[in-house]
Amino acid sequence: MGRLTEEQVAQVFAAAEISRAYRRTQHEKLLEFIIKDHGADDHLLAVVSRKVLSKWLNYENPKGHRVMTSIEDEELIDGLYNFLDEVLSRAVGPFERIDRVHIILDVLMPEVN
Repeated sequence: MGRLTEEQVAQVFAAAEISRAYRRTQHEKLLEFIIKDHGADDHLLAVVSRKVLSKWLNYENPKGHRVMTSIEDEELIDGLYNFLDEVLSRAVGPFERIDRVHIILDVLMPEVN
């Protein structure tokens, strides 16, 4: 008792794969919404240019606290990071002296969520 048959094990693995594929599809849709449909780049440019206030951007305490992302797929996180890096590259502001990774992970990524 308590042992699974080969067929049951195969069904469990198939169900897990279907679940992963569904999550990946949903994450891709979220990423596409953020990058293409949502128009996030205009908002993010306004944030890093200080035209719009952000609770995540704190110049007095640049270390701040890290916000966890809800995207689990590393490939999708890379896509979002690259998009945010591109937005930051177009920004006008004092970001030459600030750690880009910090701004992207601690300000822009939570701002997009």
